[in-house]
Amino acid sequence: MTEPVVVFWVSVANSGSSLTLAVLGVYALWRYRSGELQKMREEYSHRGIPDRKEFWQCIDRAYLKFRPRRSTLPQSIKDLIDAAGPPPGIEKCRNVREWELHGGTLEQRELWRFTTSIYPTPKPQELPLGDAFDLARSNLGDFWERWSKRFRRLTLANLYSKERQSLLLLSWLDPAHRRSVGEDHKGKQTMYRLASYLYRKRT
Repeated sequence: MTEPVVVFWVSVANSGSSLTLAVLGVYALWRYRSGELQKMREEYSHRGIPDRKEFWQCIDRAYLKFRPRRSTLPQSIKDLIDAAGPPPGIEKCRNVREWELHGGTLEQRELWRFTTSIYPTPKPQELPLGDAFDLARSNLGDFWERWSKRFRRLTLANLYSKERQSLLLLSWLDPAHRRSVGEDHKGKQTMYRLASYLYRKRT
């Protein structure tokens, strides 16, 4: 009768080891995710501040010049962004350089005109908003593309819902920029999806 008892205790020991390993694995994953979350928050809070400031200052100045030619547009660029929403169909586009706005709403057409005035085709020797703006736009896009691959959209939406208009505008600027420089690329697809998610969840 000793053999069944031995087998029983071995089974219990094995189960206990598996449970311990599982708990340790969950704890290690939690520590890793917490560390990544802290890195993201620090990058957003410190390194991202100058980029966001440069980005919006340039955009606001450009819109002040753009709007008088179209008196029906909202006074605020952020109102126009919310009215236009995300670029339709861009999430399914394999080459963002070839993305086109077919039809669309009035607000979408005007926002596309605005973004393509920032990044004209062909690319001029000097960008209308300067190299500092272009670098800020690139840094912000890279930030959202990178971190939206590491965290669920719900997590990012809970943390950064106020960045909805920034993400939407970056999603319009990305194809305009790639057309201007003649770059074939699939674009920042996870950023596009995050922008669309925040737009659908807006209140």
